[in-house]
Amino acid sequence: MTTKILTAALAFFTTFGFSSLLMQFALNKTAPQTGIRWIYSKPTNKQVLRFLERDIRNGEERIGRLSQSEWQYTPPFSRPSLEEYREAVSRYVNKSGSMDDSELPRDLQIAWRQHMKAWRDYSAFLNNLENLLVDESDKRIIRRLHSEKDARISATWFEVLEIAGENYGAYPANAY
Repeated sequence: MTTKILTAALAFFTTFGFSSLLMQFALNKTAPQTGIRWIYSKPTNKQVLRFLERDIRNGEERIGRLSQSEWQYTPPFSRPSLEEYREAVSRYVNKSGSMDDSELPRDLQIAWRQHMKAWRDYSAFLNNLENLLVDESDKRIIRRLHSEKDARISATWFEVLEIAGENYGAYPANAY
């Protein structure tokens, strides 16, 4: 009698374990393979992504307009490279600064506007360079100011990207 009970119990647990294992495989095939849940509003995500991609295209256009190697566009500028660079930056600031951000979420709007303010400040800095003398002390001042303006642009851009990514799942290609 005990052999029958033990055999029945063993058959039951084996069958139960096997069916549980099969169900585990069946459930895994229907679950999302990425393991990532979509927690962002898809329209907001797409809207943010399109906005940032448009700005990136504007930036690529700005860089594409520069005819010579990049080192000529850092202080101390030569007069021809300063004029060309100032024009490219001004065109970018006007184009990206006029993009309609009214449909963006408020936190991203604030970060975007800070980023564009940093660019406008940089553009004003470039416009004022023409009047400076070019002795060694001026070159050091220009380099320091240029580095500060450039760092501010980078910091505000990374803030925009952080908000876009963390809050809205928008990670544009070529953003870095």
